[in-house]
Amino acid sequence: MKIKRILFFLFLPLLLDVLIVGCCDCPTPEYFNYSNCTLSLQNIDNAGADAIIATGDTILKEAYGIQLTIERSEGICSHQNLPLFSSSVYAFGCHCSPALTITPQDSATSLQIITVNPFDQNHGAGTDISGYFKTEGFIDINEFLTEFNQQQYEPEIRTKFRINFLLMTPPPISGNHQLELIINFADGRTLKDTTSIVYLQ
Repeated sequence: MKIKRILFFLFLPLLLDVLIVGCCDCPTPEYFNYSNCTLSLQNIDNAGADAIIATGDTILKEAYGIQLTIERSEGICSHQNLPLFSSSVYAFGCHCSPALTITPQDSATSLQIITVNPFDQNHGAGTDISGYFKTEGFIDINEFLTEFNQQQYEPEIRTKFRINFLLMTPPPISGNHQLELIINFADGRTLKDTTSIVYLQ
């Protein structure tokens, strides 16, 4: 009798889950992939309350940043996935899995910000200065890549992905600067663009 009672309580959550999901008439979850197609860069001015797209060719070096925009589209790879057990919570209510989940098809393996001009004593033309940049949330490049590769795609609002990278270590002297941003992907593709020339004063 005790064994039957123990088995009953062990399987009770599973029975409730099946009954609840059945009553809720949850749709079959669909899983798709999206691709990162192109990228573009713009200089930004962070001198005010909010970072804005620079309209001139001169920016305070302490307030400089770049805005990265990536165009996305749904990839050709798609499939349906029927999980063995539902992910609903064991409670008296409907907890359906999302009907549609769109995740990255191509993970980014690296992101580099290359200076076209000599930047400082330790970084000549053509060297990587991505360590000098962080996102507006003060996240470094490596942490950003981890989050970037886990992002879901929302067709209504995420066909364009934008992120601002702020320069945390400005050059020691004023001068003209231009940057190239390069993203390498696991499938062998490379996306890159170069900013317009800006005078950092």
